[in-house]
Amino acid sequence: MSIPRKILTLHPPLGDRTIDGILTSLEAALVDAGATRIWVESESYPDLTVMATMPELQLEPAEQPA
Repeated sequence: MSIPRKILTLHPPLGDRTIDGILTSLEAALVDAGATRIWVESESYPDLTVMATMPELQLEPAEQPA
């Protein structure tokens, strides 16, 4: 089951170039993690709150120290 999740909130001012770089990288990471929908919540203006519909979290087993 996929559920919407709050991923990140950016607070202004950061500059357009910085925001573009952050959002582009974040989108790629979320898609790689299986996000089926990514959007910026408009109700949080002037902040930018990134939301995503993500699959259920599959925890990887922790590595044991050698």
